[in-house]
Amino acid sequence: MRFSRREFLGLAGALGLGCCAWGGDEKGASKSFSVAAINDIHVVDAASVALLDRAVERINGLPDIRLTVVLGDISMNGTREQFDLAKKALDRLTRPYAAVPGNHEALTKGALPYAEYTRAFKERSWVRQEEGWYLIGLDSCQGNAVDVKIPSARLGWLNEQLQRIPPERPIALFAHHPFNPHVPQYRVRNADKVLALFSNRQLKLVAAGLWRANLVEIQNGILFTTTASCSTTKRIMVFQSLTD
Repeated sequence: MRFSRREFLGLAGALGLGCCAWGGDEKGASKSFSVAAINDIHVVDAASVALLDRAVERINGLPDIRLTVVLGDISMNGTREQFDLAKKALDRLTRPYAAVPGNHEALTKGALPYAEYTRAFKERSWVRQEEGWYLIGLDSCQGNAVDVKIPSARLGWLNEQLQRIPPERPIALFAHHPFNPHVPQYRVRNADKVLALFSNRQLKLVAAGLWRANLVEIQNGILFTTTASCSTTKRIMVFQSLTD
């Protein structure tokens, strides 16, 4: 299944669901597959899970989805109860899913602000391989801040992962805070430094949440996306689309 940019945006506008399909390269080294993205769920209680349940149902009905990535702000306040409700809904996905944390995952008190997130979803940053692609989930958070800078230790981790990836392999990057060149707010403060790490790699997609709008840009051959909030507890921003 392949989606045009118009079709991608149509899916993204419904239920806060983004969906994209990637094709093989000219040498046939990578094969086509699809990934769904959900962000800014902001689960508070059982009632707020209803929209997430609908998104899960829709993803389960798309036979070509290989993986779902949850792009942060799974909870509203980082509590165990909220994570348990969200995970129960996400566990109904019939195919694998992965998550990265959002700023709402951080508890406002305590020495371990992401303890409940890691209990429920394990890794905060990760690398997966799918059909010749490398998918990287990057923890972009600094506590509950919306304006962030990726710290040096995390940049080091990312650089180490990239050194293990063959230069010809396509890469997709997933994070909560956006890297889009023209996102109106919340762009990672050292986004250009992060993206420079990929200068000798085949970065093809950077998908993020937080902005809570369907924003699509293509710059230097990289597709940057954010998608609308999949939540009944947070407002959805207006739609924008930009190309270079």
